[in-house]
Amino acid sequence: MQVPGFLLKMNKKQWFFVFLITLLAFAIRGHLMRYELFFEFDSYLHARIVGYILQTGAVPSVDPLAYYFMEVGMPITYAFWYFSAFMYKILFLGAGYAKDNVILLVKFLPAFFGALTAGAMFFLGKEIYNKKAGYAMAFVAAVSPAFIYRTMSGFFEDDCLGFLWFVLGLIFFVRALKSESIDRKMIMNTVLAGLFFAAMAWSWGMFILVPLILGPYFILALLKIAWQKKNAKEIAAFIAPFAGTLAIFQIFMLPYVLFNSSPLYWLERSLGYIDQAFVGTAMLWVPAMIVLFALITVLALRLKPEQKEKLAKIPPLIIMILLFVSLLITASLFLTVDRVFAAEGVLGASVGEENTGHQFFFSKYNVLMILPVLALFLIPIRVWRNPKDHFSIILFLWILITLVMAWYKLKFTFVFGLSLAPAAGIVAAELFYYLRNKTKLESKILLACFAFLMLTGLAAGITFTKTNIPNIEFTTPNWKPALDWMKNETPENAKMFNWWDEGHWITFLGERAVLNDNRNMSKESDQDFALFTVTSDLNTALRMFDPDNPTPAGIAKGYDSDYVVLSTDFFYKMVSMSQYAYDTTNYDDPRIVPFRYGVSYSFGCSMTEKGEVICGQNVFQPSQWSFMPVKWQEMPSDFYQERIPLWFYKDTDVPIWYILNEATNQSMLARLWFNEPETMKYFEQVYAKEGIKIFKIKKEAILEALG
Repeated sequence: MQVPGFLLKMNKKQWFFVFLITLLAFAIRGHLMRYELFFEFDSYLHARIVGYILQTGAVPSVDPLAYYFMEVGMPITYAFWYFSAFMYKILFLGAGYAKDNVILLVKFLPAFFGALTAGAMFFLGKEIYNKKAGYAMAFVAAVSPAFIYRTMSGFFEDDCLGFLWFVLGLIFFVRALKSESIDRKMIMNTVLAGLFFAAMAWSWGMFILVPLILGPYFILALLKIAWQKKNAKEIAAFIAPFAGTLAIFQIFMLPYVLFNSSPLYWLERSLGYIDQAFVGTAMLWVPAMIVLFALITVLALRLKPEQKEKLAKIPPLIIMILLFVSLLITASLFLTVDRVFAAEGVLGASVGEENTGHQFFFSKYNVLMILPVLALFLIPIRVWRNPKDHFSIILFLWILITLVMAWYKLKFTFVFGLSLAPAAGIVAAELFYYLRNKTKLESKILLACFAFLMLTGLAAGITFTKTNIPNIEFTTPNWKPALDWMKNETPENAKMFNWWDEGHWITFLGERAVLNDNRNMSKESDQDFALFTVTSDLNTALRMFDPDNPTPAGIAKGYDSDYVVLSTDFFYKMVSMSQYAYDTTNYDDPRIVPFRYGVSYSFGCSMTEKGEVICGQNVFQPSQWSFMPVKWQEMPSDFYQERIPLWFYKDTDVPIWYILNEATNQSMLARLWFNEPETMKYFEQVYAKEGIKIFKIKKEAILEALG
């Protein structure tokens, strides 16, 4: 039996090491497959949509389980969903839809995609620099905590796949630019680069990195290339891959961008980000770059070869200066501007991922953060020193752009997480360059430092996955049995009146329709639910469920909901809830202040063998705990500093202690949770277990009360 020719040509040692790094990347991420379910909230939405594809062959145009008071379509990430459904058919040998299989798929695919991305980073590093740089890039991609985060088992979102297409696109883009002429090989690499970038666009909204990086790179690289090429034909061989890649990118993503009303949607989004980053001055920078491009092209075509040779050292010097200037601009931006990509309103202020990200850099990147810092200073010097190196500009822009994004928004720290990998590549390439004339002792010291950095990154990556538990696995409040009860004990057409935090859990696991979910598609329904929890006026709360009258927040008619879903975490969210209810971020608003006056929270406690209940630093004797009320009280239990009234309660099934201030105790949340008699005329408690309570809405009683 003959071995195929391409297998004989393979560097087996190289592929073995790449396989080991890829396996390491999967092992770190796959460690979390031991949990029953998976991460965050959006993962459950994507799992549900993949389920629809497996059952019907298509994504429904209207979401059948969310925002039941209006029609809401699905987000546009088709490639991710259909590709995941395709992987389901492969992994489960063509089997039909089964939720347990989808759960296994959701736990496997992110780790698999993340591992493939880490492996692909080797080939990018090898193409731009050498094998050693490639290994460094792949290894750091495998162990970087911030990149692991959204590619670890169960983090099933479009971004877990999106970077794979991006890295593959860059590999073929670099290969295309290496061609000396417009030949078959260059055309093939150009087509593949454009197709992979288009696949990224169909998979993940962060495809705007393609024009954000390649646009400035092309202008800066042309400044260098134009002086090296002898004639217009050779310059065209450099321009052609760039133009061809973007043309294919535009053609194949055209159906996607038409959904967003503009054929050049990607360009508009890119310019929008640039404008935000430069604090409204992008309209000055972009024309300036276009003018620079035009001048470079004209000069390159008019100058004679001998003139170019005399001026050969000037373009690299200009590029080095421009790159260092961009670093100074970035540093001044960090020092002078607090927020750039800030989301407006209550949602932006309350959602954690909308906050700035720089304060989390140590936990996200640990000591590996030194790599991009070193790379940003080494690349300008390398580009000036090495006449043929212009690919480093791609890495410089990749690192710098994503650094700005992560500095100003927490959810972009993942985007910068992979940037540590190309940073490791440039540091490795430069390290071995500077070691060429060093003594053995100096070489050993520098290599030991680099090895220590890599091993520290490995330890951080492993620790990161061990200390990050899917939040649905928490037992206080314990959502899993509540969702199972919801699925089995409520009618299939039941509609939940719920807060948005757990909306995706309810639709996928509880299989019931929700008022809100984590997409926050309706500001009014967010506001209405929040107002329901914070109001002390029973009439205001009941009006939510009158289908013939508008709700207080402005929905045309009330909600025809069937159940109200509450959890213990609402008690320490009351300030945030009041902000949603009254649509303000002003903590001094007189409607918000009462919820700030004194503490309100629920506290999970433990019980000793003697029957003592330990709640933090508070220890209750059995007699004290037994007298703790479980029903709503009008009179306070105690006074803080002899003037601020506080109410103490406990749960009946698990040791949970509640401390409420006056505003919270008067709210519908407390009145429902602790079964205040007047409130319970209109609601029936049907589920109460481990920090979750569900109430059936007595619609006839409500309509009768409202007249």
